[in-house]
Formats: sequence, structure tokens, C-alpha cells
Amino acid sequence: MRRLATSVLLVTFLPLAAPAGAQFVPGRAPPPQTRLPGPIMTGDSRPAIDIWRGIGDLRADIDRGRAAGSLSKREARSFRREARAIGALAERYGNDGLSASERHELESRSLYLQGLINARRSR
Repeated sequence: MRRLATSVLLVTFLPLAAPAGAQFVPGRAPPPQTRLPGPIMTGDSRPAIDIWRGIGDLRADIDRGRAAGSLSKREARSFRREARAIGALAERYGNDGLSASERHELESRSLYLQGLINARRSR
């Protein structure tokens, strides 16, 4: 009889003692279209850069700098290697579609490389 009473009590009150899992509160998450600011460019509302066109522009700038003599062979090789790395990342990220953070990383790396190329070419 005791076992039956204990079993009934456990079955009755056991769900109340279970830990609470993750809870969903509707209306608290930002809409999916909202572009959250990145860690470097906060409040960036400009349209997204076309990654592939940007990589092509980088390569063209490297070639122009090399032809003009403002970039050494070693610098041009290093910049081309970085442009290829950005292209490889874009390929890998693009397999399942770019998330906002992936797009931001590719844009940031492209802009950083563009700045390095411009700085070397203008010296």
C-alpha cells in the first residue's frame, strides 16, 4: 500500500519538480529582415557589397599597382594570396547562403585589403 501511495505521489508531483527548459517569448526577437550592426561598423545601413565584384576589383587594383611599379612583386603576391583566401571563404560560406555575419566578415576583409593596396600604391 505504501508503494502504491508513493508511486501515485511521485507521478502526480514529478512534472512540477522538472527543471524549466528554454522558453520562447513571442514578440521579443528582432524581425528577420533587421540587419544587426557588426562589431566594427555600427549602424551600417549601406547596401551590401557584391563580394565577387569586389574581389575582381581587388585583383585589378593589384595588377595596376604592379604594372605601375608601386607594388613590389612580393607585395602583389601577398595581396593576391589574400584575395584568393577571401574568394575561398566566399565559396565556402555561399554553399548554404550567406548569413549576415558571414557577409560582414567578407566585406570587412575586402575593405581591409583594399585599404592596404591603396596605402601601398599611394606611397
